[in-house]
Amino acid sequence: MALALMRLIKPPAQIVGGRIVFDGVDLLSLPEDQMRTRRLADIALVTQGAMNSLNPVMRVRHQMVDAMQAHGIHLSKHEWENRLASLLRSVNLRPDVADLYPHQLSGGMKQRVLVEVAAVRDLFARPQHPYTRLLMDSLPSLRQRGSYEVAPA
Repeated sequence: MALALMRLIKPPAQIVGGRIVFDGVDLLSLPEDQMRTRRLADIALVTQGAMNSLNPVMRVRHQMVDAMQAHGIHLSKHEWENRLASLLRSVNLRPDVADLYPHQLSGGMKQRVLVEVAAVRDLFARPQHPYTRLLMDSLPSLRQRGSYEVAPA
């Protein structure tokens, strides 16, 4: 259902009719480039199996930067280094995690990487999955600018 909402389902699955109205916009009527912009900017999915959401052949750094650049965040190389280090520290991950591949991370570490990318956009107020809800409840709003309290990896 979540993949259909985000228009990420793959054949042979298909959406054959109806509407998906989010924030007054029918997501099914948007061209793919506009839908890509809506993903992460307005809608995100942090799966319980976070490995499914990370590209196994790309380092964490590249995936975080790619997601943020696709949604309007553009920084210099030095600013990216500082931003990624800060984001990873905010969820109790070492900055060098950015240089790892997803298979080198535990499941909880992968999920925190995804939660942090979503939280950059202050995206979700109330996720549906109980574990993710508890995880997000443990994170202060980015407006509070503190460090997050999560279980160490």
